[in-house]
Amino acid sequence: MVQEAHRLGYTLAITEFRELQSAAVLRESLQAKARMADGLLLMLPHDDLSVDDLVAICDGRPFVLVGRSLEAGIPSVCFDHREGARQAVDHLLRLGHRRIAEITGALDQADARARHEALLDVLMAHGMQPVASIEGDLQASSGYAAVERLLDGGTPSFTALLVGNDRMALGAIRALREHGLRVPEDISIVSFDDAQESAYYEPPLTSVRQDFHALGRRCVDHMVSLIEEPDGPVHQHVLYPELVVRQSVALCESAKPAGSYV
Repeated sequence: MVQEAHRLGYTLAITEFRELQSAAVLRESLQAKARMADGLLLMLPHDDLSVDDLVAICDGRPFVLVGRSLEAGIPSVCFDHREGARQAVDHLLRLGHRRIAEITGALDQADARARHEALLDVLMAHGMQPVASIEGDLQASSGYAAVERLLDGGTPSFTALLVGNDRMALGAIRALREHGLRVPEDISIVSFDDAQESAYYEPPLTSVRQDFHALGRRCVDHMVSLIEEPDGPVHQHVLYPELVVRQSVALCESAKPAGSYV
């Protein structure tokens, strides 16, 4: 975002608001920022503020929501998280996995909720449901703790894990190995983000790529277009994720024909 703003002749000032702030304090802080800016890029993981709230807070200045869930008529740029989850689950199903567990991000955030709902929809369409769903906090430690909970009964009841981001997947792989389980021979893993280091995990991680550089550029471009063409149309840019297949997913053992060594 900073690079794109500089390229277009604008300065980007970044302010962080802590989660513990009340909605009233957040409104007051945003109003103060709006008075000093030509426009605002807003990264709001929760849906506490309605679009009408944001219009009032920004007091006529243009704004763009970064990563807001899919809604019509909102100036925003976002990823289609449902499509990313669908690609991930379809990949597991094609390889014969029918017992899929999930480690989500915080479900009070729109992106994690969209992925979870997409998982449920895809599995339901095939007459299935997740073996288990555990909520994490996107840190490696919560991926580790979630697998500990999933394996509390001993033998795993799942053959594949859908994990909310690459960091949690790292913790999940560590926990699986400590329980004597191999990835992908025993448990397959698909994650989200495709962080640069995910290609260097052991094994290299199959992950849903989200192009954050493209997200940043599109957000700034959209913001500048609203500043320079205030009567232009309000619209939403949707970026589509891409499943990057590596070595953390294998054909499910139960789906292999007799004598197969795939």
